[in-house]
Amino acid sequence: SRMDDNRTKYDFTDLDLDGLLQKFLESTREMLPDPGFDISYNSSDKVPVIKGDMNAILQVFYNLVDNAIKFSGTSREVDISLFSRDDEVLFCVKDYGIGISSKDQGKIFDRFYRGDEPQRLGIKGSGIGLTIVQKIIEAHKGHLTVESKPGEGSTFCVHLPINKNREQ
Repeated sequence: SRMDDNRTKYDFTDLDLDGLLQKFLESTREMLPDPGFDISYNSSDKVPVIKGDMNAILQVFYNLVDNAIKFSGTSREVDISLFSRDDEVLFCVKDYGIGISSKDQGKIFDRFYRGDEPQRLGIKGSGIGLTIVQKIIEAHKGHLTVESKPGEGSTFCVHLPINKNREQ
């Protein structure tokens, strides 16, 4: 509700997303429930520094990676990439799990929405994680995309602007 009322305060500083993401993934790998789970990370050589709120961006990392793990089905594999293209930095999380039906794709960013398949499979969640991610990304002047096919997995990409000489 703080986000809806614009009461969330962000502390925009220079962020090295590659370094932040590597530290995040180190701690995430240590806490994985299944030792056979594989999280791969690929980054281009030079990812520009962006202006962002470190704690908010860590929340985005957490929610997207946690979802990828929860919805990975039997694949036990998640691919994460970070790269720059044109005037933006992209952070993408891909799983090879249950996927999202086209009917649900338009609703997954709605607060408390949970698709039929995760509920049927007993996958726990409140349906608020993607709403939080979307609000954070919008506050950072970015956007979020999703590509998914049922039974083949999902790819979520966060697009954040490269803030050359721009004040937040």
